[in-house]
Amino acid sequence: TDGSNVDETSIVYEKPILAKESGIYNFKAYHPEYKSSKQISATLIKTNYSLATVETTIFPPAHSNYTANGPLSLVDFKKGSTQFRNGNEWLGFQSPMVTFNLDFPKRVEISKITLSTLRDHNSWIFLPKSIEVSNKTKQIGSLDINEPNQSQETKLSFIHIPIRKDFYSNLEIRVYLLEEIPSWHQGKGTLPFFFIDEILVE
Repeated sequence: TDGSNVDETSIVYEKPILAKESGIYNFKAYHPEYKSSKQISATLIKTNYSLATVETTIFPPAHSNYTANGPLSLVDFKKGSTQFRNGNEWLGFQSPMVTFNLDFPKRVEISKITLSTLRDHNSWIFLPKSIEVSNKTKQIGSLDINEPNQSQETKLSFIHIPIRKDFYSNLEIRVYLLEEIPSWHQGKGTLPFFFIDEILVE
């Protein structure tokens, strides 16, 4: 439960875990007559505020093949899987920049924004190159993401963007995609996809 790798001296899972804070939880199975399993991980995010009542707008609209339930998909606490063609959780975009605008019904104290995303290089889905968060045209947080120099495993990824802690009634999140898929990839030179299924605030 502390994010470290599991070994035979780790806590034994005997009952449901009460997760009081955000963190990475690692699991591994052991049996005296078999080899141990591979380690699996679960990232849990504790949110302070539900965005269900927040007015959410997106520009440009999601790609016609990956529209999920529109802006509502970003605030319904429903997580997509790596099998993105199954289910109806993922919004997919293929444009140089995507803007998410959140209008809160009242001012809320916020210190971090988390985007729940998918990386699947086999399907031309890449993490963005940078993210900016603004309030009334004033930038309050940003994050740069290193461009990959080789193919990486398919993975559900949480992107955390720290922002200046304060009370906000509006947030604009601008996501900048890579200008093109890198030269080492078979789709080189074309615009990648960006997939997101949830926006969380802490």
